Amino acid sequence: MSQARVTLTIGGRRISVPCRAGDQERLEAAAKALEPEARALGGRFSSIDDAAFFAALALELAAAPRQETAAAVADAVDQAAYRIAQLVRRLP
Repeated sequence: MSQARVTLTIGGRRISVPCRAGDQERLEAAAKALEPEARALGGRFSSIDDAAFFAALALELAAAPRQETAAAVADAVDQAAYRIAQLVRRLP
């Protein structure tokens, strides 16, 4: 049985990657979500080869999650505080 593949365009560069059957749409959505970062990176490093470009993109993204994770945690805390406040209002 052959492994599924999906061809993606990220930052104007095409890449074909193996994936599990049924994961193509999920990977296409992920590639679309990467597009802003990839375009910005492509503007800075337009002359590098594809392998170096995708490595640089991975490194940029690896450095960024800390900020996104902190924002997600802050949002979750805000939502929890709001729900607790609602529950407190119901107390006699």
